[in-house]
Amino acid sequence: MNFYTSSYTEHVGPGLSGNGVGIQYFNINNETSEITLAHSHDTINPGYFTLNPRHQLLYTFQERLQALGPRLLCFQTNLGHLELVGSLEINGGLPCHILHIKKYDCLIVSCYETGNFLKYDLDENGVPLPFSQNIKYSGGSINKDRQEGPHAHLAHYDEAHDLLLLTDLGNDKIYSLKYQNARFEQVAEVSIPAGGGPRHLVQHPNNNYCFVSNEMTGNISILKWENEAWQWIKNVSVMTQDHNNVASASAIKLSKDGRFIYCGVRSTNSISILHFDVKKEDLTLIDEVPTLGITPRDFEISPDGSMLIVGNQDSASMVSFSIQETTGKLELIEKVEGIRSVCCVKFE
Repeated sequence: MNFYTSSYTEHVGPGLSGNGVGIQYFNINNETSEITLAHSHDTINPGYFTLNPRHQLLYTFQERLQALGPRLLCFQTNLGHLELVGSLEINGGLPCHILHIKKYDCLIVSCYETGNFLKYDLDENGVPLPFSQNIKYSGGSINKDRQEGPHAHLAHYDEAHDLLLLTDLGNDKIYSLKYQNARFEQVAEVSIPAGGGPRHLVQHPNNNYCFVSNEMTGNISILKWENEAWQWIKNVSVMTQDHNNVASASAIKLSKDGRFIYCGVRSTNSISILHFDVKKEDLTLIDEVPTLGITPRDFEISPDGSMLIVGNQDSASMVSFSIQETTGKLELIEKVEGIRSVCCVKFE
């Protein structure tokens, strides 16, 4: 198994900076599970990224303030070797997530600073064209320090219901959009309890539930598909530890069978594991596992579901765990030192 990481290489915004090297490519030994660095590629502040296996492309962006002119980047990949084949303007600030929608042959870039989502169509080779749609909201919510206006954070394609789902940390909303006449048009929205700050979401394999990590409260919102729309049904905390009223939930991932949910918690430097009971429509916190470092911003589960790798952004380390299939719990495999400022992890 092989995987990529991206890392912050410079100041990003208030309280967020890094000294990483850009994009790195790692190999995992199939017998020992040992992680080794294969290649590094210097590039400025690559944030989240996504892969297009059909064209062997990697899409990312420079996570920079709008005043610094962030750009969308497209790299040709060859076993970890990267060649830049496309670079475009991003009409927004602090892009923080990118989604490739295979069905509609496009990318969606979420811009935190400016609160907008940008759609980029792809040419016949998978290379992005200039943005074709700018989806923008207004408003805010009750946390005046963090929710003074909209803050786009993630785009997710709900294949089962053919919907683009957009999380807005600033407005405490999840928007549902349909693809119509080469554009995405909003058809519904769902609010989560005020002040939560929806960051990322994952969808259950049965397609009837979504789980949203709320950055500012450390809660997971359970959404249910009913009456032809997504509905909020409850919030569940991912923590038992005291976080001094400053929770900082990060990434959220799901086991292949949908029984276990994993949520990063930067305020406690841990990953919370929750069990989902589909009959009761409820989550139960079963463990909180230290990540042996500081600021677990992102992590990923291997395609076979056997391993979880987390990047500790502020302690120059990456940690691998094995996942116990029956219990969902994590067991330490290895801590790799010297991997600086990791902000995204994704298997090839």
